[in-house]
Amino acid sequence: MRLSLIYDKPNTVVDELLSICQAYDLPLDWVVHRHNKLNDKQILQLKQTGDTPIIAILKNTPTLIKVEDKTIIKSTLNWSALQHRIVTAGRKSELILQACKPQAGMTVLDGTAGFGHDALILASSGAHVTLCESNPVMALLLYYEYQAMAQVANWQGLLGRMDIIYKDTSEMTGEFDCVYLDPMFPKDSYKAKVNKQMQALHELAAPPTQSEAHQIFCRSMNMIKPNGRLIIKRPIGAPYFVQQPPNHSIQNDALRFDRYDKNGYSALHLG
Repeated sequence: MRLSLIYDKPNTVVDELLSICQAYDLPLDWVVHRHNKLNDKQILQLKQTGDTPIIAILKNTPTLIKVEDKTIIKSTLNWSALQHRIVTAGRKSELILQACKPQAGMTVLDGTAGFGHDALILASSGAHVTLCESNPVMALLLYYEYQAMAQVANWQGLLGRMDIIYKDTSEMTGEFDCVYLDPMFPKDSYKAKVNKQMQALHELAAPPTQSEAHQIFCRSMNMIKPNGRLIIKRPIGAPYFVQQPPNHSIQNDALRFDRYDKNGYSALHLG
């Protein structure tokens, strides 16, 4: 995948990103642009020359760029902004924890890691969380954010329970107490306008095809331990993933979490 990297002031972030790309063998073809003073006009001009994803180094932070109707949307992983939510996370406040029911010592696979925010909440329970990300640009940002936050003392315990893997979920192996999926779905599935992070993800990746979705579902079910569960996050009005009815669902006004139990879920459902 071709990736444009733009920056102005000399900094170590560019070298760190290039080092991560090499260390984890991310298939990115870099085009690096340096400007004397980076501004929105230059970003717009670069974005209008093609569909190549852009990462801009703004305030020493890798920032994913999306342009919509000549408006620049800037997205960062910004894990530090979630600190209060992580510290106070519990089943009463977090629907994802109600659905997944992670506990200390359990293993969870987040098969659609994205910006990593859901994985952070899952890891706050004490569970060990593996983040699986198939898009090399998002994997790059995840590795960078992980390394940056690992330098902060009070984050080290949480991050010690998290691993990042660049791979498609349909190719994963292993056994987990819970597999969690937040698959991409068409833009018109949302009742309200999606946040800027989701807009950026839509720029990078398309929803899975029916065949790809079926492969992800079957692989996920196969990786669950005998008493484990698969949790799939959906918009409230969206159809069931691959048309498979869950064992149970919980929801709020915007989202639904569908639960598929390893025990009690017939293999006939996977036909």
